[in-house]
Amino acid sequence: MAKQPQPEPRDIAEMLSLTAAGKLRGSEISDDDLGRLVDHLLIEGMSRPEITKQLQITDTKLDKAYLHVRERRALRASANDVAILAGDILTAAQRGAERMRVHARGRGVSAAAKIETEKQAAMLLIEAVKTLQSLGSLPIAGKPKPGTHVRRDY
Repeated sequence: MAKQPQPEPRDIAEMLSLTAAGKLRGSEISDDDLGRLVDHLLIEGMSRPEITKQLQITDTKLDKAYLHVRERRALRASANDVAILAGDILTAAQRGAERMRVHARGRGVSAAAKIETEKQAAMLLIEAVKTLQSLGSLPIAGKPKPGTHVRRDY
């Protein structure tokens, strides 16, 4: 059985004017177009009750439309993509910390400024580590990285 051709996406401005005039209901709009319209209205600052009233849809239909948008936006990253991103984050933090240290070594820089620079460089690296842990690229202390075996024969 052949797939039905998908209709062309409708213009958001056109859908807005038609729904505001009551000439188009949310139930008459494709899932893709409804998702785009709901996303636009949320960005514009409309509340959920205002959106359901204007589009003449239920809260459940609104939730499904917004979920559709979120699924389309979802980042589909492979393990390799995450590893590359982790490497970029760590490299940027290391380079930033080193640039800070180089500038602090200049003539006329007080000892207090050098100490403060070291603190800031350390904080930069600590934040990079926290980011890498949140991505799952580095284990969190006390929790082994998934898929690794921790040997405890002591």
